[in-house]
Amino acid sequence: MPLPPPAAQRKHIHTRRIACEVYEREDGLWDVEANMIDTKTYDTERGKAGQPLHNMWVRLTLSDDMVIRGIDSSMDAFPQAVCPMAVNPMQELVGLKIGAGWQGEVRKRIGGALGCTHLRELL
Repeated sequence: MPLPPPAAQRKHIHTRRIACEVYEREDGLWDVEANMIDTKTYDTERGKAGQPLHNMWVRLTLSDDMVIRGIDSSMDAFPQAVCPMAVNPMQELVGLKIGAGWQGEVRKRIGGALGCTHLRELL
């Protein structure tokens, strides 16, 4: 069911697109790939209108029991020079099981200055 019409006039300023795809691998594992792209409709000090402010990727390789067997992440667009420093710490999630307590473990391993809010959101 679609949303009702908005109650007031409005101006579009931001778009976030998240796409997730799942692949069954020949070796019995699964790849889950997620991509996030943020754009603004106006120029900012960090970027031009319509150009990605964030363009980030995460690939989890999972076993049937939901244990992370591998992880890859990358950033094609990011607003601050320090952002790519959050890519390597993602390796701390290898061996972690997705299930009860998952989000708390993610925050403990790659929370705060160790990680990136946007990469964590893709998880």
